[in-house]
Amino acid sequence: HFITYIITGKKDWITSQNIFTAGPGDALFVTKGVHTTRQYFDEDHCVLTFFVSDNFIRNFIVENQFIFDSNETAPPEIFQLDVDETLKSVLLSVFNYLKMGAAIPVPLVEIKFKELLFNIFLNPKHRSLVRFLHEQSQNEKASLDYVMLNNFYHDLPMDGFAKLAGRSLSVFKRDFRNF
Repeated sequence: HFITYIITGKKDWITSQNIFTAGPGDALFVTKGVHTTRQYFDEDHCVLTFFVSDNFIRNFIVENQFIFDSNETAPPEIFQLDVDETLKSVLLSVFNYLKMGAAIPVPLVEIKFKELLFNIFLNPKHRSLVRFLHEQSQNEKASLDYVMLNNFYHDLPMDGFAKLAGRSLSVFKRDFRNF
């Protein structure tokens, strides 16, 4: 998964169901999977991108014991984030550290990632994303039917589908045969 915040420029993320266009000040949470993008080259493009592992999210949820009361339907592949002043300040604080030019210490990176997740989890407008992350944290492996239905039209090698499904190639083949 990754979170992207557009500082300048514009970009489209294209999924099997939708096209998400993000411009300056927009942020997206993009789930694992295959997405096509379209870049607009008529202006400079500057983004902050945060790659977030399943383990980091799972540990964050366990450590903070969030309560989930959402009955949202099937999750989309991309979630539009509400960039309020609090979230924007977190994102720009990371950008300011990067502008300093020195390597950011790992403990500070972890703190900033947790602060970013807190901002997302505490915003009621992100309920469907929080629900999706909670469901994902409960499962070690991605749903095989979800992975295949949302990515079958991409020309991926079998080990690419296995990776998207969170399985080794041999386990993916076995699970696929039993599917």
